[in-house]
Parts: sequence; C-alpha cells; structure tokens
Amino acid sequence: LENPRKWREVAKRNRLKNPNLIYPGKVLHIPVSLLKGIPAEGLVNFLKGRAEIQAEGSKAWKPLLIRERVREGSRIKTYDNSSVEITFEDGNSFIQSPNTTVGLATARKTKAHLARYKLLLDLGKTITRIKTATGQETRFEITTPSSICAARGTVFRTSVDADDVTRSEVLQGIV
Repeated sequence: LENPRKWREVAKRNRLKNPNLIYPGKVLHIPVSLLKGIPAEGLVNFLKGRAEIQAEGSKAWKPLLIRERVREGSRIKTYDNSSVEITFEDGNSFIQSPNTTVGLATARKTKAHLARYKLLLDLGKTITRIKTATGQETRFEITTPSSICAARGTVFRTSVDADDVTRSEVLQGIV
C-alpha cells in the first residue's frame, strides 16, 4: 500500500473479521488508489561507448543497448569515455557519466498519473532532468552512500567519489 496505515480500509472492504489471519488463497480486493503504483520503465535513448546492465536478482552484467528498456531494480554501469541517458515516458531523465554505477531502485507511476523515482548512485556522476510538477511530493530522489538528494522540477548534477563524498550542484531550479 502507498500508506500502510490504510490496512483497516482494506480489511473493511474485504469484510475480514481478523486482518491478522489472512490465509493462502484468500482473494483480497484492494482499490487502485491505495496501491504504491505500477512499475515505470525507462528507455535508453542515448548511448556512447560501453555500458552494461544488471537485471534485478541477477549477478550477471550484460551489454546495454540503445532503445533498451530499463526496469525497476536494474543497475547500470558505464566505463571510460562512456555515457548513457535514460528517459521515462513522463519526460524525466538522467544522464550517467563515464565510470558511474547507478541502481534504479524505484520507478513507479502512481494513482494521480504522477511518477516517483529513486536512484542509488554508488560511484560517479549523474545529471538529472526533472520536469516541473505541482503538489508537495518529492518525485525524484538520488541516494548516495553519504546523502539523499530529493527534487522536483530541476536539473541537477550529483557525484560520489571513491571516498563516498557526495556533491550536488543545481543547474536549474531548486533542490
């Protein structure tokens, strides 16, 4: 659920006498408005040099290709003189610089046709282009070993060095 405290609403809707006892095979009806959202995919629309992708749950890295779909849970690694841009259907995107490793931890479309993204930047640099949006919710988050950058409606650069020092620079908008 988007908000775990809404469990009572699910229990009531499904007429559960004891919501702590849900047995295998029990069918539950959960309103879409309560769900965390559905996975959103990114698309590789620019690729220079050598980059690899690791699917969620896999230990193997395989070559990343132009026009390839990048799913939630994937990790992307670029090498010397390489870069890649991943664009989402809502127009948000990120550019991954050479020698950078990024995980796409979350990419979700929510009930109000909004999307939430969470990148895990292990090492290297990204430039993130986030479309301007209304409301108060953070739409894009980059987590590094030493910080969390959350933004909406900005273009910003985030980098992590070998000592886990994070630097963030706003190129347009507010972080």
